[in-house]
Amino acid sequence: MRAWHDVLVAISSLPGRMCPRWAMVNGAEFIFTIPGVQRIEQERFAEDVEFPFAFDEIERLFFYKKVRVGPVHDIEAIDRALAGIEGIRVTKSTDGIEVKLADGSDDTDE
Repeated sequence: MRAWHDVLVAISSLPGRMCPRWAMVNGAEFIFTIPGVQRIEQERFAEDVEFPFAFDEIERLFFYKKVRVGPVHDIEAIDRALAGIEGIRVTKSTDGIEVKLADGSDDTDE
Protein backbone atom coordinates (compact mmCIF):
# COMPACT_ATOMS: atom_id res chain seq x y z
CA MET A 1 0.00 0.00 0.00
CA ARG A 2 2.70 2.35 -1.10
CA ALA A 3 0.49 5.36 -1.88
CA TRP A 4 -1.26 5.29 1.53
CA HIS A 5 2.07 4.83 3.27
CA ASP A 6 3.49 7.86 1.47
CA VAL A 7 0.38 9.95 2.25
CA LEU A 8 0.46 9.10 5.95
CA VAL A 9 4.20 9.76 6.29
CA ALA A 10 3.87 13.11 4.47
CA ILE A 11 0.93 14.22 6.63
CA SER A 12 2.42 13.02 9.92
CA SER A 13 5.55 15.04 9.14
CA LEU A 14 3.55 18.30 9.20
CA PRO A 15 3.44 20.34 12.42
CA GLY A 16 0.47 19.81 14.71
CA ARG A 17 -2.01 17.01 15.12
CA MET A 18 -3.74 15.75 12.01
CA CYS A 19 -7.17 14.26 12.69
CA PRO A 20 -8.91 13.40 9.45
CA ARG A 21 -12.21 11.61 8.99
CA TRP A 22 -11.32 8.09 7.87
CA ALA A 23 -13.68 6.26 5.53
CA MET A 24 -12.91 2.56 5.32
CA VAL A 25 -13.72 0.06 2.58
CA ASN A 26 -16.07 -1.79 4.97
CA GLY A 27 -18.20 1.39 5.35
CA ALA A 28 -16.92 2.42 8.79
CA GLU A 29 -16.14 6.12 9.32
CA PHE A 30 -14.37 7.70 12.28
CA ILE A 31 -12.06 10.52 13.35
CA PHE A 32 -8.56 9.30 14.27
CA THR A 33 -5.29 11.16 14.76
CA ILE A 34 -2.57 10.09 12.33
CA PRO A 35 0.20 8.55 14.46
CA GLY A 36 3.77 9.81 14.33
CA VAL A 37 5.96 8.71 11.44
CA GLN A 38 7.84 6.21 13.61
CA ARG A 39 4.57 4.26 14.06
CA ILE A 40 3.80 4.03 10.33
CA GLU A 41 4.99 0.78 8.80
CA GLN A 42 4.98 -0.08 5.08
CA GLU A 43 1.52 -1.65 4.96
CA ARG A 44 -0.04 -0.86 8.35
CA PHE A 45 0.31 1.02 11.60
CA ALA A 46 2.59 -0.42 14.27
CA GLU A 47 0.95 -2.81 16.72
CA ASP A 48 1.16 -0.29 19.58
CA VAL A 49 -1.20 2.13 17.77
CA GLU A 50 -4.72 2.19 19.22
CA PHE A 51 -6.22 0.84 15.97
CA PRO A 52 -3.38 -0.94 14.08
CA PHE A 53 -5.24 -1.49 10.81
CA ALA A 54 -3.76 -2.25 7.40
CA PHE A 55 -3.67 0.54 4.81
CA ASP A 56 -5.61 -1.51 2.24
CA GLU A 57 -8.63 -0.99 4.53
CA ILE A 58 -8.62 2.78 3.83
CA GLU A 59 -11.03 4.14 1.22
CA ARG A 60 -10.43 7.86 1.74
CA LEU A 61 -9.36 10.54 4.22
CA PHE A 62 -10.99 13.93 4.67
CA PHE A 63 -9.27 16.81 6.45
CA TYR A 64 -11.79 19.45 7.55
CA LYS A 65 -10.65 23.03 7.25
CA LYS A 66 -12.54 24.03 10.42
CA VAL A 67 -13.93 21.84 13.16
CA ARG A 68 -15.74 22.57 16.40
CA VAL A 69 -13.28 20.59 18.52
CA GLY A 70 -9.75 19.54 17.65
CA PRO A 71 -7.08 20.87 15.36
CA VAL A 72 -7.55 23.28 12.49
CA HIS A 73 -5.98 21.73 9.41
CA ASP A 74 -3.81 23.87 7.14
CA ILE A 75 -5.31 22.72 3.85
CA GLU A 76 -2.64 24.41 1.74
CA ALA A 77 0.16 22.73 3.74
CA ILE A 78 -1.57 19.36 3.35
CA ASP A 79 -1.97 19.94 -0.39
CA ARG A 80 1.73 20.83 -0.72
CA ALA A 81 2.78 17.78 1.34
CA LEU A 82 0.80 15.50 -0.97
CA ALA A 83 2.09 17.01 -4.22
CA GLY A 84 4.06 14.47 -6.18
CA ILE A 85 2.75 11.37 -4.41
CA GLU A 86 1.81 8.95 -7.15
CA GLY A 87 -1.38 6.93 -7.14
CA ILE A 88 -3.63 9.37 -5.24
CA ARG A 89 -6.34 11.85 -6.10
CA VAL A 90 -6.64 15.01 -4.02
CA THR A 91 -9.86 17.05 -4.12
CA LYS A 92 -10.08 20.43 -2.42
CA SER A 93 -13.42 21.95 -1.43
CA THR A 94 -14.60 24.83 0.71
CA ASP A 95 -14.86 22.41 3.66
CA GLY A 96 -11.43 20.81 3.39
CA ILE A 97 -9.42 18.33 1.37
CA GLU A 98 -10.14 14.71 0.43
CA VAL A 99 -7.51 12.10 -0.38
CA LYS A 100 -8.16 8.75 -2.01
CA LEU A 101 -6.47 6.40 -4.43
CA ALA A 102 -6.52 7.50 -8.04
CA ASP A 103 -8.95 5.69 -10.33
CA GLY A 104 -7.28 2.62 -11.72
CA SER A 105 -4.55 2.65 -9.09
CA ASP A 106 -3.90 -0.74 -7.57
CA ASP A 107 -1.51 0.90 -5.08
CA THR A 108 1.08 -1.86 -5.15
CA ASP A 109 4.82 -1.74 -4.73
CA GLU A 110 6.80 -2.61 -7.83
